[in-house]
Amino acid sequence: MKHSTWRWISDYEKEEKWLNEMAAKGMSLYGFFMGKYTFEETEPGKYIYQIELLENFPTSPESVAYLRFLEDTGVICVASVFRWVYLRKEAASGPFELYTDIDSKIKRLSTMKNLWFTFVWLEFIIAAANLAMVIYGWLVVGQMAWFNLGCVVFLVILGLILLNFGLKPARKIKSLKREQLICE
Repeated sequence: MKHSTWRWISDYEKEEKWLNEMAAKGMSLYGFFMGKYTFEETEPGKYIYQIELLENFPTSPESVAYLRFLEDTGVICVASVFRWVYLRKEAASGPFELYTDIDSKIKRLSTMKNLWFTFVWLEFIIAAANLAMVIYGWLVVGQMAWFNLGCVVFLVILGLILLNFGLKPARKIKSLKREQLICE
């Protein structure tokens, strides 16, 4: 039997943890799209989940080859949204950890950090363009562009939220680099 639930989780580690808790209860992820999780009833603890941010979209030749390689190792792609993929493996086949060394963990986190920071810059550039229209309208035309001012406020707030999402992997990268120095 299938069950659906809507959720917004911005932290992939919390999302992975939640998916694995659901799987432990016998609710295995069947599909995902934009906050709607679809589960199917299975044997409790049958699957282990991980979420991956691919370098390219899942349809690119590199990603297709990578996902086929994972299939050969028993890892199935359950769902994908943009560059994010939801992967699962049968728990009976052992632990599921794609990144075991520090360098690969740093590379994974750098990909996530760069994605969030790209969105942050985009938000701030669009906010700056709107601010320029506000200033132009106020100084040259003599009218206040209230809509554009509202957009500036909204975009700056959204940019700060996205910055927070990007700082989390940045902090982890810094911590892993310290750990790497200690190990050397």
